[in-house]
Amino acid sequence: MYRRSYRGQELQMKRPKHRTVLFCGLIILNFIMILIYNHLTPYMSDDLWYDIGVTKPLSTLLKESANAYMTWGGRSVADFLLRLSFCMPKPLFNICNSLMFVILTILIYLNIEGRRKHDAFVYGYIMLFMWLFGVEFSQTVLWVSGACNYLWTGVIIMSFVTLLRIKLTGSGVRTDGDDDPAGATTAVASTGRSMGRDAALSAGTFLLGLLAGWCNENTSGGALLLVIAFVLIARHEAVSGEDKSSSARYKIPVWAVMGCIGCIIGILIMITAPGVRVRAAERLSDEEHSGMLAYLARLLKLNDAFVRNLAVLLLIVIVLSVYLILKGSSLYDLKYICIFALTSVITVYVLIATTVPMDRALFGAGIFMIIAAVQAIVRIPREDVYMSTLKYSVPVIMALYLIVTYLSCGADLMRIERELDERAAYAESERAIGNMRPTLPMIRTEWDNRYTYLFEGNDISDEEDSYGNAIYRDYYGLKGIKAVPRDEWTEY
Repeated sequence: MYRRSYRGQELQMKRPKHRTVLFCGLIILNFIMILIYNHLTPYMSDDLWYDIGVTKPLSTLLKESANAYMTWGGRSVADFLLRLSFCMPKPLFNICNSLMFVILTILIYLNIEGRRKHDAFVYGYIMLFMWLFGVEFSQTVLWVSGACNYLWTGVIIMSFVTLLRIKLTGSGVRTDGDDDPAGATTAVASTGRSMGRDAALSAGTFLLGLLAGWCNENTSGGALLLVIAFVLIARHEAVSGEDKSSSARYKIPVWAVMGCIGCIIGILIMITAPGVRVRAAERLSDEEHSGMLAYLARLLKLNDAFVRNLAVLLLIVIVLSVYLILKGSSLYDLKYICIFALTSVITVYVLIATTVPMDRALFGAGIFMIIAAVQAIVRIPREDVYMSTLKYSVPVIMALYLIVTYLSCGADLMRIERELDERAAYAESERAIGNMRPTLPMIRTEWDNRYTYLFEGNDISDEEDSYGNAIYRDYYGLKGIKAVPRDEWTEY
């Protein structure tokens, strides 16, 4: 009897340690996987217009960003990060970009209520969803220009959201150690804490809110909605838990107010930029319709983009929410699922107010929907055998699919890199002998996959005045390019 009890205690002591090792192992694996893909992703598209590898003083970078604010767009934070990234050697950027991706997954993880400490299961789901359902992964995570505009700014926005959520509503970590989401505890911000009135904290949340608001038009707006929702939840839980005979009343912490004010100011600075009007006028001239027909056309395009990028995640959220309600959960129990899912939808459809951008603009909405989906999965009770079977078997199937996809697409990325290197070497040799209009090969289209952005109008083509031809003509230092399919090119 004593031996059996001792054995049980020993297993209980080892379990948290094993969980921590597995959790850290997944983070390291995620970093290595994305680092390899970053290494296999070359500069392409808009990247090649910049002075790659040219180190510039801070004053020059700020001046260039200020000029872009006046002439092209209001995302000054993203623009500055982009210009800064091109001052780095590509290997250094690869490391920084990989760290940003891992940090983003950890921030998503910190927004899941009911997780255990060092919960490898939850982090594994997030990792799989990001790799398989991340919106336009090749453009928003791997492409240098896209990563600075979406991944890096996404880290800033989610840092703001996560900081205020934890301080307002608690960490959401279980304290009982079992798998029942009902065991999750919520720590409500206390009005009596001096930290809530600390000037340094208020200044910090204001600055972080300012940067988060200045990052991305629709995602920054979604972040502000989330923070307001967290404030309302904290107030509701504080008031409902008060002693009715007490005269104490919940007051919104000053630092939370300052964070919201900073975010609002950042959004206003971004959307009122003179460059926004210049860019909007150019895009409006490209629209086929005007008036109400223009809004209807935008709505239809946004519907298509939503279905392409977020339909699977939304389906998971809807099905699991209905299941949890039938199992006895109230809407308030599912508040975080509803808040993140609704914010995701709003973040998408607010784009109807402007010309419809490319699908990568839904990246922030994708992050919010991933949080909602993982939150719904975590709430599945262990007692339900059938749903628990799905809960634990689906990530295994997804992991197997990701392994196959990762290896296959990785091989294609290596082939693309090889052919780009061969073409660059040939272009250099032709330029050296005075041939300024050489015949160059296109990259084989069979290498196209979801982890490269090269084939979406960014490679050279048989149209002499195409966007890809203009980019590579300038990049190779030529006067013109004649492009032919790789199979028809025999000069190298």
